[in-house]
Amino acid sequence: MDEATRAILYRRVSTDEQGLGLAAQLDLLEAEEERRGWDGEVVTDEGVSGGVPVDEREHLGPALAGLSAGDVLVVAKLDRLSRSLIDFAGLIQRAEKQGWSLSVLDLAIDTSTPSGKLVAHMIVALAQWEKEMIGLRIREGLAKSPKRKGRKPGLPAVRKARLAPVPDSLRDAVETLRPGRSPAAIAERLNAQGHRSLRGGRWHRTSIRRLLDRLDAEAA
Repeated sequence: MDEATRAILYRRVSTDEQGLGLAAQLDLLEAEEERRGWDGEVVTDEGVSGGVPVDEREHLGPALAGLSAGDVLVVAKLDRLSRSLIDFAGLIQRAEKQGWSLSVLDLAIDTSTPSGKLVAHMIVALAQWEKEMIGLRIREGLAKSPKRKGRKPGLPAVRKARLAPVPDSLRDAVETLRPGRSPAAIAERLNAQGHRSLRGGRWHRTSIRRLLDRLDAEAA
């Protein structure tokens, strides 16, 4: 007999949430586990907002780090995992790269199946579109700003030519940290890794936001 697929059955609630509670989530997760013949392990985060990056959640973060090829991460509802389309797309790409699959019961998404992969790739495409639209709105907003009258739309504060170049090592670090993390979390990680800001100091939430805007504008 083949060994059962290892499954992480993830559930989450916020402190003030009145939606699908932990018990109800577990009922759905265990029913799917039994139907699919998985070997399930329940992972729970209580009092955690859906806006917290997945890697920074007390129990989900280590569980994600421990997923191996062939494993599956299961959630009852998409918002238990993420409320950001861009962050969720990043998690889909991570699963595909590392060889494990993702099952979201309320949307019938299962990346271990051909149809599930198709839906997942559509979500990734929509997330990329959303990211590009955000960049476009930022550039259009800058172009309409009275302070920028007569200047080309693009980077804030000063012209591109007068900005210090972004080192490749910093670009790589930011793109690695970006999926699922807030600017404040990215700043904390960069500081811990010893990356200096473009002005030679520490990174902060606002300087990360400016850097992300700049990278998006340069990539457009």
